[in-house]
Amino acid sequence: MQEEGSVKNVSLGLKIALGGIDMIKAIGAVIIMIMAQVMAIFGVALLGFDLDAFDGTSTFIYTLIAIPLLILYLKLITPKDKPVMNDKLNVAQIVFVVVMAFGLMGIVTVYLVAANSIAQLFESVAGEMEKYSESVDRYSEIAAADIPMFDHILNLIGVCILVPITEELTFRAGVLNILLKRYHPIAAVLISAFIFGSLHGISIHIGYALIAGFCLGWVYFYTKSIKSTILMHMLFNLFGSGIQTLLDSGLFGDASGASDAFATFSVLLEFALIIPAIVCFFLLRSMYKNSLTINTGVRAEATYDPDYKDPFESFVPDENAPSPFAPAKDEIKDEQA
Repeated sequence: MQEEGSVKNVSLGLKIALGGIDMIKAIGAVIIMIMAQVMAIFGVALLGFDLDAFDGTSTFIYTLIAIPLLILYLKLITPKDKPVMNDKLNVAQIVFVVVMAFGLMGIVTVYLVAANSIAQLFESVAGEMEKYSESVDRYSEIAAADIPMFDHILNLIGVCILVPITEELTFRAGVLNILLKRYHPIAAVLISAFIFGSLHGISIHIGYALIAGFCLGWVYFYTKSIKSTILMHMLFNLFGSGIQTLLDSGLFGDASGASDAFATFSVLLEFALIIPAIVCFFLLRSMYKNSLTINTGVRAEATYDPDYKDPFESFVPDENAPSPFAPAKDEIKDEQA
């Protein structure tokens, strides 16, 4: 019988098979999210409503369908002693997450400024920038006055609250959490970020979604809390587009002055918090490392490997280190049982 905790003696075929099963589980969460979107869009269309005018309604319905289905799915594939969302954040972690949310917006803004500069030189990039601008501007296809008041409100609730919950359940509690049980954290975060980014459709959007997915992945890994990434995602959507869209909706009359002032304030705040956000990231990482060193209970439940310390310290593993794609020890034990 294979010695408990042994990874080296596991056959390559078993590694591939187990990795494939987990990948299927991860993709299952994505399929649920996509199917909920399709159902909502077709439902609104079948009722004869204009999808541009009722985009907020469509988004609201899609998330109401997706969230309970995702929670049910994750409960079915998650051990009973590891609830999907039964995790806590301390005050320091909450502060770090808030600062990192604004810093991430600043990094994305830098990315968009760089993309816009490149667009001045290349016509193809300029075309992609135009497509991106139209996709994020709700009123590029329809006037704000032609959208029902309730849809503006549903759009705000959907984009800033329900969509972050849906996407975090899908990509972090679903895809990333599943992959972390089988793959090295670096590989798991990169794969989940790639899937998250690629599903955002437009090339410019894909680029910053990859950045966001990468950052959110590490925040999830270091906090072991889906609540941290939901909070970060909500703040990102709220200050990144939610408030601006609401001010431009006409619900408060002509709020162009307030809209411009908010845009300026938001950009200044985002840029100011880029460096503090990076500092908070490393403080969060330090808290994670300390928890593994001090708390043996937490250490024993480390996602990838009880003996694993930090993913950034293992780019060049020594000869005795586990393979980057080796199964976690507890998974091998479970398979043998």
